[in-house]
Amino acid sequence: MTDSPDAATDTSVESVIALYAPTDLAQAYTHPANLHAADSPAKLRAFLGDAPEREPARYKTLSPTARVTPKAPRTLLVHGGRDQFVRADQMEALSAALAAAGVPHETLFIPYAQHAFDFVPGSFSSQILEATLRQLLAAGPNH
Repeated sequence: MTDSPDAATDTSVESVIALYAPTDLAQAYTHPANLHAADSPAKLRAFLGDAPEREPARYKTLSPTARVTPKAPRTLLVHGGRDQFVRADQMEALSAALAAAGVPHETLFIPYAQHAFDFVPGSFSSQILEATLRQLLAAGPNH
């Protein structure tokens, strides 16, 4: 028995659900959300080795906005209006890239939700997300 997947196994991704995701890392570096909450440029430098002007290819390669193709799976983008770590324009940038590529996608913007709002089970924001996820799953893969 081997650990390699069977050639007939479908390993394609059917759907993506992105919660408060940084999607354009160079943009996130130059326009951080709230430096009082976290020094996200320092975290990006530590993660990617340097600033985007010195590592542009690395920032681009790891930014979902730069990697969208028409074959991307349907996507749900979720973001909170009070996110202290990732700006909502990150969701908007990926939404625009998906739209330009003709990829089916939806956005869910929850005005008063903070980063990691889904870590509080039963909160109003978590309930909104749960209802949206139930609708997405009920619609099936081709919607």
